Amino acid sequence: MHSKWGTISIWKKLKWKLLHVLPGRFIYSQTFLSINPHEEGRTLSKLYFGFKEKKTMVKSLSVDTSLYKPISVEDRNSFRVNLGFQPDDFIVVHSGRFSEDKNPLILAKAIHLLQHKYKNIKGLFVGNGVQKEKIESLDGCFCHAFTDQNRLVQLYGLSDLGVWPRQESTSMLDCLSCGVPIIVNDTVELTERIDGNGLYFRMDDVQHLADQIERLVLDPALRKEFAVVGREKVLAEFSWSKYASEYLKLIESPVL
Repeated sequence: MHSKWGTISIWKKLKWKLLHVLPGRFIYSQTFLSINPHEEGRTLSKLYFGFKEKKTMVKSLSVDTSLYKPISVEDRNSFRVNLGFQPDDFIVVHSGRFSEDKNPLILAKAIHLLQHKYKNIKGLFVGNGVQKEKIESLDGCFCHAFTDQNRLVQLYGLSDLGVWPRQESTSMLDCLSCGVPIIVNDTVELTERIDGNGLYFRMDDVQHLADQIERLVLDPALRKEFAVVGREKVLAEFSWSKYASEYLKLIESPVL
């Protein structure tokens, strides 16, 4: 509806306002605050559901830092062996749907390229979807089914790097909270998640993604710096406890 708003008839617009904006105004009157994970959500809530600026806020999703945290070297090596990896493998993890919009196949192709030079670079893809067969057909790429949070902590913890080639995801924060640096494409909007603790690659450019992965393979000091900064950033800016404190202050504020 949002992308077609300028082309639809006045009657459809009226119907939308009756079915959505008017109920939205009622919800607004009973709502303390509308919190959106991105600016687009806040814009849509104002344009099409009648919310006012003063009752809307953009706030990134947060992380349970007591669950998503770095694991010990012993556990890391043990989890690797249980999955068939070696202690000296460089493991690149991705989690989410294996769909065209998320397109983890880009990462799989980059791993495949790097395999010709570094046999120890492996891709661990956690999830399922239409790209699964193509991903598994490429050298160095392995798939793991969707799993629960406790297992995810292990999978992130045994990895050296996390990569999300297309869409942004709260999984990025979970991975950072486990002390693992990340790489994302250069069109992401929430750059505060990456700056100082990760790298960018040109959107859909397999070779550039491979180059950025290789950069971190060859620079363990930078990788360690990113890992520390990422964990500290999540604790300071994206933890459940920090958000809870901020929301309590909002509730107690006379402004709203």
